[in-house]
Amino acid sequence: MRTIRIAASLALLSTVVVGPVAGQVSFGVAGLYATLSGSDFTGTNAGIGADGQVRFALGSAFTLGGGAQYTTHSVDGISENFNVIGIFAEPRYMFAAGASKVHPYLVGRGGWLRQSISSGGNDLKASGFFFGGGGGLVVGLGPSVSLDISAILASINFGEQELNGSPTGFKPNGTSLALRAGVLFGGGSQ
Repeated sequence: MRTIRIAASLALLSTVVVGPVAGQVSFGVAGLYATLSGSDFTGTNAGIGADGQVRFALGSAFTLGGGAQYTTHSVDGISENFNVIGIFAEPRYMFAAGASKVHPYLVGRGGWLRQSISSGGNDLKASGFFFGGGGGLVVGLGPSVSLDISAILASINFGEQELNGSPTGFKPNGTSLALRAGVLFGGGSQ
């Protein structure tokens, strides 16, 4: 519930700060396929999830988005899933494409993450940050609907894990590759 409040607050703040400048606003939802890589995530398999965001046009080439994401991953030898939730900011630079309905873009994404897993009455949790970038395509499907596809490679750094509320001394970090596919509604091709 706290994460939803934080994401809603960021979206509201973005509206207040960017709204007067923005010519267009769009809303997006996407499916995610994400990996967690590095020695700290050995045995953690790629997972699936979703993200949602609101985007604001800051001119003809730049947009700024903010939203929330969730993925769930299986872990070798554990029946319960390893869940990762987060809130993020996502600036994009859209390349000019003329009259084409296909618009390539560069993207950055950074924000806060929370990992959790519960197994056998034990809860393991940690919070941290991530940042990275990549590229994507927005394909206009109609006047206010676009297909949005991207790949983002990010560095992830969690703080100290807590097992049942007690510090473990372990601070996992690594990388994540997220592949996204979804739709944008409103505001044209942003």
